[in-house]
Amino acid sequence: FYSGITEMKNAPPLAQGLMDKLQKSYGLSVKISSGQLDETGYQVAGIPQALYTNQARKKDFMNLWLSPYTRASFRQQTENKPIEQQFSAMDIKTIEEELYRYLHFELSIPRNIPNDIILEDLKKSIEEYVLSRNMVDLARLIKKWPQIKFNRVIDINSKQAFLVAHTKDFSPILVANLYPLNIQAQHIMHPELTRDEISGYINSRSLWLSLKSVP
Repeated sequence: FYSGITEMKNAPPLAQGLMDKLQKSYGLSVKISSGQLDETGYQVAGIPQALYTNQARKKDFMNLWLSPYTRASFRQQTENKPIEQQFSAMDIKTIEEELYRYLHFELSIPRNIPNDIILEDLKKSIEEYVLSRNMVDLARLIKKWPQIKFNRVIDINSKQAFLVAHTKDFSPILVANLYPLNIQAQHIMHPELTRDEISGYINSRSLWLSLKSVP
């Protein structure tokens, strides 16, 4: 904070609201720079943008630093060409489409979802890649699951990237956020999924969206 505060209780209301959002919605831990030696360079006064605070009088000014892993979760994946090339090398298509429209169309196809044991095993394989983002783990995933078709879908609104797993009849059974903030959280979708439900999943930046079988 440009004001130099070092305790959250002294932060202005808007800043407190942002911190609360980061902690409760995204599960991030937040710390205010307090001038310690290992925080050198992180103070607001130490960045070029601070030179413009005179133009922002009567307003709050703060600088938010994110870890490399967290920052990657907010990066627009349409610009992540190295990862796109990684998937292309594994013969996985990258499709830019509204996630809701993509799933809504595919879910109109009758589905035969594998049993829970197979799904859990598949999720473990996908999670290994999501955590490592290593091409070797991606190749291992494809080799282990030849009966599953994968697509990388970039939601055109949020610019987040998702790995969608399909059965042989191209029915989606599982969706994984490739850059999640919440590894543990899971959303369960029924065939009659709504735009609000998909938006809730996207905004939560949770790892999993599991699709329930048609009764």
